Amino acid sequence: MREMAAVIIVLMILTVLFAVLSFWTSRVRIKNIWKTVEANFNQHEATSKTDYLVRRITFSLVEFNSSTKWMYRNVRLYKYSTVVLSGLATVILGLNFSYFFSDRTAYLSVTKDIALILNTIVTALATLSIFWNADKYWIQNKIIKHQLRQLKSAIEFERSENKELTDEQLKSFFNKHQRILR
Repeated sequence: MREMAAVIIVLMILTVLFAVLSFWTSRVRIKNIWKTVEANFNQHEATSKTDYLVRRITFSLVEFNSSTKWMYRNVRLYKYSTVVLSGLATVILGLNFSYFFSDRTAYLSVTKDIALILNTIVTALATLSIFWNADKYWIQNKIIKHQLRQLKSAIEFERSENKELTDEQLKSFFNKHQRILR
């Protein structure tokens, strides 16, 4: 029985470490994306303030688009794995294959232990999901991406009427861009 408890504890620790590692790598990945975007952005000289602002918004869109896709995949991975593991634990507890085994009590003990391990992993994943609230960040990124698209469309519409925007319009659009990113 002690061996089983040790295995359960090790699996819980590994699950928590995996979740922490995936969260940490996501933060590092987003920072690296920003560094890449900034490096690419600074390589090109803008011909005008309007072009500068449009390029800045385009780079912001690229970054939020990739992080939104990445978050969507990870949110689904957490949710689907939680559902599958929970269902698997329920099925293991509900099935009765004891007639294949000579010792019924050993069979029941093993199935209970397996279900306990699976439910422990599910509990750890659900707890981490609550603390990190990845759904909220994913939705926020989608909203920011949508607002950036709207801003870019508004600038392009204004540019279609005039080749260059006035300083007042540029300041207004730039301030909107900054507010969106906050």
